[in-house]
Amino acid sequence: MLVNSINEKDCLVEVEFSIGRSDYKVIRGIKPNKFEIYCNGQLWNQEASAVDQQKNFETNVLKMNYKSFTQIVVLGSSTFVPFMRLPLAQRREIIEDILDIQVFSTMNIILKDKVRDNNEQLKTLDYQLHILEEKIDLQKKYMLELEKKTKEEISRKENKITELLQNENNYHNDIARLTSEIQNHSEEMKKVSNSTTKLKKLNTFLFKIQSKLNSCQKEHSFFTDNHVCPTCTQDLNEEFRQTKIDEGIDQLNKMNTGIEDLLLEISKEEEREKIFITLSDKVMQLNASISQSNFQITSIKKNISDIEKEIKELEGSNPDKKAEFIKLEGLVTEKKRFW
Repeated sequence: MLVNSINEKDCLVEVEFSIGRSDYKVIRGIKPNKFEIYCNGQLWNQEASAVDQQKNFETNVLKMNYKSFTQIVVLGSSTFVPFMRLPLAQRREIIEDILDIQVFSTMNIILKDKVRDNNEQLKTLDYQLHILEEKIDLQKKYMLELEKKTKEEISRKENKITELLQNENNYHNDIARLTSEIQNHSEEMKKVSNSTTKLKKLNTFLFKIQSKLNSCQKEHSFFTDNHVCPTCTQDLNEEFRQTKIDEGIDQLNKMNTGIEDLLLEISKEEEREKIFITLSDKVMQLNASISQSNFQITSIKKNISDIEKEIKELEGSNPDKKAEFIKLEGLVTEKKRFW
């Protein structure tokens, strides 16, 4: 059907034919566009577009499409192509149209779509599985690294405990040595422990002798300087006076000698007292050192106890280790769902 080349309008064609007990009339026009189909005098429902109307007409009435129509009904040489020279898709389309088995093409299309969708899902699942396996491998490597670090940390802490035990033993040895020195000093202090008491007695005795010496010196000076008694104003007997002077000189000599000996003894006791004080200071210093060593031993024992607790946590209920193990179990469980 072609439009008139002169007025270029009013191109209209009507075709009537029968299929079985049904009479059909088709009216097609160009300028104006018109496409009407009548079945037994009744107008078909108009489709949304002429293309849909044509497709519905070919499918439900003619039972063949344009390719089949040109191969079976119209055999003009200008449009006819031998069946075997047609492309594979067109040959399949004609056979299906003749035998009314288009359902297989539809099934094939649906099957291809499903295969494509399944392949896409399979690729997605393969990718997810690959990612999951990589996560599991990374998690295993991380756990191995964590286990390695844990062992290294435990080894480091054990070495620290060994070092602390050695320090504790050194402090015990120091305490034993200091205690031995204290005992030696204590023995020496016993020898001079009475020096203070004895020095007090010697000083008291020295004070008394010096007092007596002063009295003797006054008496000696009296008889040396006086010939008359100042109390009764009588002359002193010369023999008695001389005797008193000689006795005074003798007593003074004895007292001076005694004082010299006493001062020498006091000097010795003062030296002994200095030794006692020096030894006492040393003992105090040694006791302070022992106290400091005991304090260090207590601190070391506490550190060892704390480190042992940390080792037990690393060996057993390490929170990081448990969390990573739970994470690995979750990944493995997730992987099993793919199988």
